[in-house]
Amino acid sequence: MNPGIGYAPVKPLRLSPREAEVLMWTACGKTSGEIVELMPITEETIRSHIKNICHKLNAANKTHATAIALVHGLIRATPSAEWVIPLPALFGLSEPPGNRASVQRLLPRRSKKSI
Repeated sequence: MNPGIGYAPVKPLRLSPREAEVLMWTACGKTSGEIVELMPITEETIRSHIKNICHKLNAANKTHATAIALVHGLIRATPSAEWVIPLPALFGLSEPPGNRASVQRLLPRRSKKSI
Protein backbone atom coordinates (compact mmCIF):
# COMPACT_ATOMS: atom_id res chain seq x y z
CA MET A 1 0.00 0.00 0.00
CA ASN A 2 1.26 3.47 -0.85
CA PRO A 3 -0.44 5.98 1.45
CA GLY A 4 1.10 8.94 -0.40
CA ILE A 5 -0.63 11.68 -2.38
CA GLY A 6 -3.08 10.31 -4.89
CA TYR A 7 -3.50 6.99 -3.09
CA ALA A 8 -6.56 5.13 -4.26
CA PRO A 9 -7.58 1.63 -3.25
CA VAL A 10 -7.29 -1.08 -5.89
CA LYS A 11 -10.76 -2.45 -5.22
CA PRO A 12 -13.84 -0.76 -3.74
CA LEU A 13 -13.77 -0.46 0.02
CA ARG A 14 -16.75 -2.12 1.68
CA LEU A 15 -17.53 -3.02 5.25
CA SER A 16 -20.41 -5.08 6.55
CA PRO A 17 -22.95 -3.16 8.63
CA ARG A 18 -21.61 -4.87 11.78
CA GLU A 19 -17.98 -4.07 10.90
CA ALA A 20 -18.93 -0.46 10.23
CA GLU A 21 -20.67 -0.24 13.60
CA VAL A 22 -17.68 -1.71 15.46
CA LEU A 23 -15.33 0.70 13.68
CA MET A 24 -17.65 3.65 14.32
CA TRP A 25 -17.53 2.93 18.06
CA THR A 26 -13.74 2.57 17.80
CA ALA A 27 -13.57 5.97 16.09
CA CYS A 28 -15.52 7.41 19.02
CA GLY A 29 -12.79 6.19 21.37
CA LYS A 30 -14.51 3.11 22.74
CA THR A 31 -12.45 0.09 23.78
CA SER A 32 -13.45 -3.46 22.90
CA GLY A 33 -14.74 -3.89 26.46
CA GLU A 34 -16.93 -0.79 26.14
CA ILE A 35 -18.22 -1.87 22.72
CA VAL A 36 -19.34 -5.19 24.27
CA GLU A 37 -21.68 -3.18 26.50
CA LEU A 38 -23.11 -1.33 23.49
CA MET A 39 -23.54 -4.24 21.07
CA PRO A 40 -24.87 -7.77 21.60
CA ILE A 41 -21.56 -9.47 20.65
CA THR A 42 -18.54 -10.81 22.52
CA GLU A 43 -15.15 -9.17 22.82
CA GLU A 44 -13.70 -12.02 20.75
CA THR A 45 -16.14 -11.20 17.94
CA ILE A 46 -15.16 -7.52 18.13
CA ARG A 47 -11.49 -8.46 17.79
CA SER A 48 -12.39 -10.66 14.82
CA HIS A 49 -14.30 -7.80 13.16
CA ILE A 50 -11.36 -5.44 13.70
CA LYS A 51 -8.96 -8.00 12.22
CA ASN A 52 -11.23 -8.38 9.15
CA ILE A 53 -11.58 -4.59 8.84
CA CYS A 54 -7.80 -4.12 8.90
CA HIS A 55 -7.41 -6.79 6.22
CA LYS A 56 -10.13 -5.29 3.99
CA LEU A 57 -8.73 -1.77 4.29
CA ASN A 58 -5.08 -2.88 4.14
CA ALA A 59 -4.52 -1.12 7.46
CA ALA A 60 -1.68 -1.69 9.89
CA ASN A 61 -3.92 -1.40 12.98
CA LYS A 62 -7.38 -0.27 14.10
CA THR A 63 -6.33 3.38 14.32
CA HIS A 64 -5.11 3.24 10.72
CA ALA A 65 -8.31 1.44 9.68
CA THR A 66 -10.39 4.13 11.40
CA ALA A 67 -8.54 6.89 9.54
CA ILE A 68 -9.00 5.14 6.18
CA ALA A 69 -12.70 4.53 6.85
CA LEU A 70 -13.29 8.16 7.85
CA VAL A 71 -11.44 9.52 4.81
CA HIS A 72 -13.34 7.25 2.43
CA GLY A 73 -16.72 7.90 4.05
CA LEU A 74 -17.27 4.33 5.22
CA ILE A 75 -18.08 5.52 8.74
CA ARG A 76 -18.97 8.76 10.49
CA ALA A 77 -17.85 9.53 14.01
CA THR A 78 -20.42 11.68 15.76
CA PRO A 79 -18.99 13.94 18.47
CA SER A 80 -20.34 13.20 21.91
CA ALA A 81 -20.97 15.54 24.82
CA GLU A 82 -17.82 14.09 26.42
CA TRP A 83 -15.71 15.75 23.71
CA VAL A 84 -16.91 19.26 24.55
CA ILE A 85 -14.59 21.23 26.83
CA PRO A 86 -16.36 24.11 28.57
CA LEU A 87 -14.65 27.41 27.77
CA PRO A 88 -13.85 28.26 31.43
CA ALA A 89 -12.06 24.91 31.77
CA LEU A 90 -9.69 25.89 28.95
CA PHE A 91 -8.49 28.70 31.20
CA GLY A 92 -8.34 26.63 34.36
CA LEU A 93 -11.49 28.14 35.87
CA SER A 94 -14.29 26.29 37.58
CA GLU A 95 -16.87 28.85 36.39
CA PRO A 96 -17.03 31.76 33.96
CA PRO A 97 -15.23 34.92 35.07
CA GLY A 98 -17.65 37.37 36.64
CA ASN A 99 -15.84 40.67 36.41
CA ARG A 100 -13.39 42.59 34.26
CA ALA A 101 -10.44 42.01 36.62
CA SER A 102 -10.76 38.24 36.37
CA VAL A 103 -11.02 38.46 32.56
CA GLN A 104 -7.91 40.65 32.37
CA ARG A 105 -6.04 38.11 34.46
CA LEU A 106 -6.51 35.64 31.58
CA LEU A 107 -5.26 37.97 28.84
CA PRO A 108 -1.59 38.04 27.82
CA ARG A 109 0.44 40.75 29.52
CA ARG A 110 1.52 43.70 27.44
CA SER A 111 4.91 45.26 27.57
CA LYS A 112 5.00 48.67 29.28
CA LYS A 113 7.25 50.01 26.53
CA SER A 114 5.43 52.24 24.09
CA ILE A 115 5.98 51.67 20.43
